[in-house]
Amino acid sequence: MPNFVNKPSLLLCQKDCDNRLNLVGVKEIDMDKNQAPGFLPTFIGSFLNFKKYPEYSRRSLGSMLGHYFLLITLCCSFYALATTAWCRVFVSPFLDQVAQSVPEIRVKNGLATIDIEQPYFAKVEGQTIAVIDTTQSPEVYLEKNEPIIVVSADRITSLDERGKIESFKYSQLKRDFTLNSDQITGWVDLAKSWFLPTIFLVCFLWQVSWKAFQTLAVAAVITLFHQSRPPFGSHLKLAILALGPAMVFGVIVYAGSLVGAYLPGAGICFWAILGGLTIYGAQQLRNGPRFS
Repeated sequence: MPNFVNKPSLLLCQKDCDNRLNLVGVKEIDMDKNQAPGFLPTFIGSFLNFKKYPEYSRRSLGSMLGHYFLLITLCCSFYALATTAWCRVFVSPFLDQVAQSVPEIRVKNGLATIDIEQPYFAKVEGQTIAVIDTTQSPEVYLEKNEPIIVVSADRITSLDERGKIESFKYSQLKRDFTLNSDQITGWVDLAKSWFLPTIFLVCFLWQVSWKAFQTLAVAAVITLFHQSRPPFGSHLKLAILALGPAMVFGVIVYAGSLVGAYLPGAGICFWAILGGLTIYGAQQLRNGPRFS
C-alpha cells in the first residue's frame, strides 16, 4: 500500500508539538515561581528569613489577616502567662497574708463592731498597711503622712502615696454586713482563678487595636514615601510580616521588665524594627522585574 504521508509535513507537525509542550512546561515553571508559599512557612519565615518577604507578600490579604491574628494571639498568651506567673510569685503571697490577717468586722446601722484588742495593726513584712481602731478618730493615724488604711467606727479612710485621703462611710451601705478572713480569702481565690483569662482578654483587645493602628500607619507612610510603588496593599502585607519580629522584641522587653531589667528607648526600637523591615521588603519589590 503506498505511503501518502508527506515526511516534511510530519516533521514540522512533530516540531510544533514539541514547541507547544516546551511552552506549557515554561508556563508551569512560571506558575510554580509565582505561587505563594503556604501559611505556616510564611508565618515561620517572617521571623527568620527577611529576604523572602516579597515572596511571602504574594499571599492574599485574608491569609495575612489570619497571620496577624495568630501572631497577636500567641504574643498575648505569653503576656498573660508571664504576668500571671509574676503575680503568683510576688503579689499572691502578699494578698494571702493580708486576707488571713483580717479580723471579723460586723457593721450594723452604719457602725462597726470588732471583737479584738484595739488598735489592731495589720502588717505585711513588718510594714503596717492597715489599722483597725473604732475608739479613735482616723485622723490620729493619718498625721504621719504614710500610706495606710484606717478602719474606724463609722468609716474606712485611706491615705495614698500622693497624700490623697479618701473616705467611705458605712451608712452609705443599704444593708448590714459581716466581713471576715474567710470571705476575703474566698474573694482572693476567685480573683486568682479569673486572672489569667481576664488578663488575656484585656491584652488581646488592646493589642489587636493598637497593633492594627501601628501596622496601618507604617504601611501608609511608607506607601506615600515610595509613591505607591508598590501599592498600599503590598506595603500592608509587608508591615504585617514585619510585625512578628517587632513583637518578639516587645515580648523580650516585657519579660525583662518583670524581673527589673528595663530597656530605655524600647518603643523607638519597636517602631524602627517594624518600619525598617517593611522598607527592606518594599525595596526588594521595587528592585524586582515588576517595578524596575
